[in-house]
Amino acid sequence: MTITYENSAAFESDFASSLSGSFNAGTNSDRLVVVLALTDRAGATTISSATYGGVAMTAHTASNHASGYDFRLFYLAGAASGSNTLAVTYSDGNMKPKMLAGAWSGVDQTTPVSGLTNGTGSTSTPSWMVTSATGELVAQFGGQIGATSASPGSPAVERIDQQFGTTGFYGWLWEEDGAASVTINGTLSGVAEWFGTAFSIKAASAGLVVNPLTGIGGSAARPLAG
Repeated sequence: MTITYENSAAFESDFASSLSGSFNAGTNSDRLVVVLALTDRAGATTISSATYGGVAMTAHTASNHASGYDFRLFYLAGAASGSNTLAVTYSDGNMKPKMLAGAWSGVDQTTPVSGLTNGTGSTSTPSWMVTSATGELVAQFGGQIGATSASPGSPAVERIDQQFGTTGFYGWLWEEDGAASVTINGTLSGVAEWFGTAFSIKAASAGLVVNPLTGIGGSAARPLAG
C-alpha cells in the first residue's frame, strides 16, 4: 500500500501548561498522526503526554538543545478519522509551548514508525540520517532559532513552513521517499541552533488477495485457467 500525506498544522500558545487544537487526520484507512511538542525551558518543564481524540499517543525519547528548547515526538496509529482534538500536556505553564503535527494514511498499524532519531546542532545545514526501506516514507520535524528561513534539500518536500510569533522560533516538516539509508537535510538562511526528530513510516500491507474460484489467498492469487 502507498503511504499518503493527509494533513499538517502548527500550534502555539503563551505561558500555558497545555496546548491543544483541532487537527484533521483525514478519512483514508490506516491513519497515523505524529506531533513534535516543544518548550523553551531547557529541562525545567517536562513534556508529559499527548492525546489525539482523547487517545494517548506513544512517546519517543525527549531531547533538549542548549539554546533552551526541549522537544519530544509522539505518534498514534489507528487515529480517529476527520477532525479531533490534538493536545499536549506540560509539567508547568512557565514557557511558550508549540507543536507541529502531521498525518498520513496507508500506514502499518502494528509498527507504524521506526528509526526514530533525535538531532541538534549549530550550523546552517541541519541533517538527520535514518534507516528506512523502499516503499517507506522518511519524515522529519524540526525547528531552529537564529535564522530567518529553512528549506529542505532535494529530493525532500516541505509540508510545514512556520514562523512562530511568540519567540521567533521557526518550525518545519520535511519528507522524502524511503531507502536503505536516508539522509534528510536542509539549508538555513544562516548559522542557527537547530533541533528535531526524523523517522521512517512503514507502509501497510496490501493485504491478502483471495481467488474467488478456489478460495486460496496470496499476494498474486489468480483465477484458474479455463
